[in-house]
Order: sequence, then C-alpha cells, then structure tokens
Amino acid sequence: MILVGRVSCAVDDLKNLQIVQKWWETMADLMENHPNNTPIFQPLPEVFHMA
Repeated sequence: MILVGRVSCAVDDLKNLQIVQKWWETMADLMENHPNNTPIFQPLPEVFHMA
C-alpha cells in the first residue's frame, strides 16, 4: 500500500481498511495475532537515540 498526497484517514484508522484486514488474514500464519487476526504488538526497547 502506498500513501500519496493527503490521507483521508488517520493512521489509527488504517486497521479498519479492508486491504489491511486482508493483509493480516494473509499473514496470520507468519506472525503472532489475536483471534480476529489483528497483530500482537510488543514495544521494542530503545537501542540508541539521535539528538
């Protein structure tokens, strides 16, 4: 998916798009997910910080 120009929805709303839900369904066997195929997010530790 390529976003060009103005986006009509916020990043938080992307989870509601059919294409995103289809992608999660396709990738369900390859990643940890909830029963509804939404990915399980785990925060990553900060490795370095550029000021």
